Amino acid sequence: LITGGITPYNINWNGNNPNALSAGNYNYLITDNNGCTNQGQTTVYEPAELNVIASSSNVSCYGFNDGSINFTISGGITDYLVNMPPYSQILSNGTTTYSQPSLNAGNYNYSIIDSNGCTVSDFIIIDEPTQLITNPITTNVLCTGDANGTILLNTSGGTFPYTETFGGNNPLMLDSGFYSYSVTDNNGCILSDTFSISQPDSLLASVTTTNTSCNGYSDGTATLLITGGI
Repeated sequence: LITGGITPYNINWNGNNPNALSAGNYNYLITDNNGCTNQGQTTVYEPAELNVIASSSNVSCYGFNDGSINFTISGGITDYLVNMPPYSQILSNGTTTYSQPSLNAGNYNYSIIDSNGCTVSDFIIIDEPTQLITNPITTNVLCTGDANGTILLNTSGGTFPYTETFGGNNPLMLDSGFYSYSVTDNNGCILSDTFSISQPDSLLASVTTTNTSCNGYSDGTATLLITGGI
């Protein structure tokens, strides 16, 4: 704002455009219509660079929605606008942190915009483990009443290592019956199912005999009728 002297004024910014200045110090010279002069210097300031530190937590189990994204924002001019479709929020009263929980796996594009319209944009990927799967292999009891049935769980997916439980039973010493199992991975994801172990029918035999016809002969017979077993 120029006052005094005789208009019109000539303003010399040493070749700089006063409407397109970056941060820095600028000298000026004002000359009025009588040749009187006034010179000085002014400073144009800029806010600190808008900076966003983004962090995330992946989904713990396949198909869950417990992922999260967190932002810590600095620089620029508060208040900030967080835009991460379908989520959007103004961080009022100088708030500089933002957290979005309950996220599914996927790509999330975001923009952080300060009050001057300065913007930082990027994306974050929320991952999830593959589906926890078992492929049980069982062997049945060999003979009625034995306890030599077995089950082997071929487990994949999830997050290794796995913990297997069989309801207190030894999976290598099973008698016939119905059982349940549970597999828990390192993230606490659980897969449960049931299986059965069978046994053959009891091995039975009945004997039918005919006696010899005469003393000293060898024409007697013995016939076995066998049922059960394998």
